[in-house]
Amino acid sequence: MAGVDEQRLPFFIQVKPEDEHITNESHSAARVLGHGNAWDGWVFAQGVTKNDQGVVLQGVQDGFLKVEPKLLQGRNLVYHVKAGELSTVRWQINWHDSSGELLRVLSTYRTFSHTNAVISKKVVVPEGAAVGYIYITGHGPLKHPVLFNKVEVQ
Repeated sequence: MAGVDEQRLPFFIQVKPEDEHITNESHSAARVLGHGNAWDGWVFAQGVTKNDQGVVLQGVQDGFLKVEPKLLQGRNLVYHVKAGELSTVRWQINWHDSSGELLRVLSTYRTFSHTNAVISKKVVVPEGAAVGYIYITGHGPLKHPVLFNKVEVQ
């Protein structure tokens, strides 16, 4: 939903089960990291399929994208997903230092079915992080396919 506040600044509301997220950033300020058939730079597990609507992951298949910390610091990493059957999606970033050592894993998951869902979390980059790996994947024992329509930074 979109609107204009008292200062005439545009704002957008994403309604999610866990909270409401309000931002003064317009959608044009978002940086799309992958959508439809366009997933440049992503590395996917064998058997992952892409189509005009996005990437289809089955079970715990995954994909990842290497990013610089400054791309994400203080911004929201947003997954747009769709599932026909009961499915669980994991939102995840692995942070590594300049020597390649794992510093921290940020992750959360959401279970949903028969709907489109938006998973959006604000990113705080840990001190010493030189690179991050954004993962898109299922989570847990559920084996139903999930369509990742888009991943973006807002």
